[in-house]
Amino acid sequence: MSRVTHITQARLLPVILAACLVLPARAVCETPAPRLDVATKRYPIADPRYPVVLHGRDLPSLLNVPIGRIRLFAWKHARLTPIPFQIDGRDKHGGYRIPRNDDERREEEALPFGPEDECVFMAADLGGHGNPSLGTHPRATATQIELTDPRSGRRAWVFALVFNETPPPPADRDYVVYDRDTDAIESDTYRIAFSREKPFLVDRLHWRVAGTVGFTPDLADTMKVRHTGKLFHQFDFSRTEFDCYSTLLGVKDGPVRVIRSTSNRVRIILQLKSPTIRIDYIAYGAAFFMDSEVRIPFRIGTFFSDVKTLMTLDGNNDPSLPPFQVFSPSFLNGLTINGEMTEDKSAFNRSGDRELLVASPYGKILIGMQVARDFPIHYQVYLMDDLTVADPPERTRGQLGNVGFMTTGWEHLEASSYRMILTVYMLRDISVDEALKALREAPKFVP
Repeated sequence: MSRVTHITQARLLPVILAACLVLPARAVCETPAPRLDVATKRYPIADPRYPVVLHGRDLPSLLNVPIGRIRLFAWKHARLTPIPFQIDGRDKHGGYRIPRNDDERREEEALPFGPEDECVFMAADLGGHGNPSLGTHPRATATQIELTDPRSGRRAWVFALVFNETPPPPADRDYVVYDRDTDAIESDTYRIAFSREKPFLVDRLHWRVAGTVGFTPDLADTMKVRHTGKLFHQFDFSRTEFDCYSTLLGVKDGPVRVIRSTSNRVRIILQLKSPTIRIDYIAYGAAFFMDSEVRIPFRIGTFFSDVKTLMTLDGNNDPSLPPFQVFSPSFLNGLTINGEMTEDKSAFNRSGDRELLVASPYGKILIGMQVARDFPIHYQVYLMDDLTVADPPERTRGQLGNVGFMTTGWEHLEASSYRMILTVYMLRDISVDEALKALREAPKFVP
């Protein structure tokens, strides 16, 4: 019997091989191509320095997949190339999940990708349409993610592959890094560091000198957050950042962005403090955002009126720094910062503009605000440029290009949670018009 079996197998082998050569591609002899899902979204991708932030709800085929099994690729140079990306989870309160140690980082890899979690990569890493069969990874299922710029109609793609076995190593590029010893964030564009006493405050800001590993002198005197108004509608109320209580909750250092989360409260009177304000600094290679969530347990107008808040960054009066100018849509010729307040600079504060930029030989700093539609405050640009006017607390007396935003209307807030984001892009080799356009067309992160 064994001899008959051996002869039969020997005679069948040529037949099987021949069948593999003539059967269509879907025959069992060929490794089947992976399943290809498709996700499409309109998203600003005009500038390669824009971050792309997609939620799990945007990518239904990836929902509930363990995040450690996902890798992102772009079709470049006729092949799939891994790109830097990260998935950042959100907890039930809407805050970022930040692993505290290696064990929690490993545990995070096994967590399912949820509808509010964020998949993040850079517009610069988008690729072409590629080969939809994706036959180079037959053991993976794939999602083709197509992004269409809402203004130009330009389309670009990435591919999210889910591996049933051990996935390949992620891309080895790291756009931004966190230094725990100095509480600073660095990229190829800038370095930003924070106050040890008040962790929500920006303490230092530097451009990286183009083409080198070095940095410019510190651009900042200090970050300022000033609240004024009337308590019980009759007593003048004033608070500065030094009336704030601030705690660093944690830092997540990923290849695309660093998330640095803080919890903050403001002293109102005696030992009475404001509700908690969560402030996350989210830093990318050419941008950093101050993402704030304010939880209000009562109607502000019950106790306060005429409430105004200034959020600004005062310039450093260092003679080694070059001169700089401030621009806005109403001041396209620029205002030179020299420590002397003029009528034009006062008119800047009456313009009602909602975006500004600070220009120097190092590059341009683009500053904007994003306020949720249900957040009934008004904001506009602000400038104080007068070295004779002290504004304590500060490290250097006087105000040199103290720029940012004034917000009003806080007394109209009802009990609820509200979100706003201060956005800062630091871009080189771009004109004023191009910079304002880039800021205006940048991705919006609050509904």
